Amino acid sequence: MPAEGVRQFMHALGKGRPSRMEAEVFDEQSSVRVRARSAAGTQEIQIYDVVQLAHYFGASRSSACYRLKALGLISPKELERLLDQNQAGEGRDWEELLGLPKPDHQSQRNAFRRRFLGMGLEALRRENISRAHLIQVADMVEVSPDEVDQAISALGLDINAEIGVHLPGERLS
Repeated sequence: MPAEGVRQFMHALGKGRPSRMEAEVFDEQSSVRVRARSAAGTQEIQIYDVVQLAHYFGASRSSACYRLKALGLISPKELERLLDQNQAGEGRDWEELLGLPKPDHQSQRNAFRRRFLGMGLEALRRENISRAHLIQVADMVEVSPDEVDQAISALGLDINAEIGVHLPGERLS
């Protein structure tokens, strides 16, 4: 959850702004200093705000709470209040009330699997890892050695070729 993205999201909800604002307005002849103050309690972040934030970024409600605290948008006391409300099931209740769809964990796992395997294939292509190491890495995301070999072939690499792998800082002979 990037800091600026979280701030913008909270601002769009009308939250997270300073309670007192000042601006200088210029017309053609002079400037006028304008001061405004938010009504008491309007900036207070609620559990339903956290639910929307977490959903928007695809994060857990508790991680959204901690991110708000880290960004200084809520106090330690507010963090505790929001975490208690979430623990009591209020976050889940608000998800249902707001009609937010349940997270598609399978889709997220598949996206991670594709990215993880893609990085492994790129490392193989750059000769940073061997086929055997790629097979070990692929096994972590439940990709079979046959599927790895299919991917290697699709890259146009020789499945049986030995790749010289060295560690960073290791001297090559």
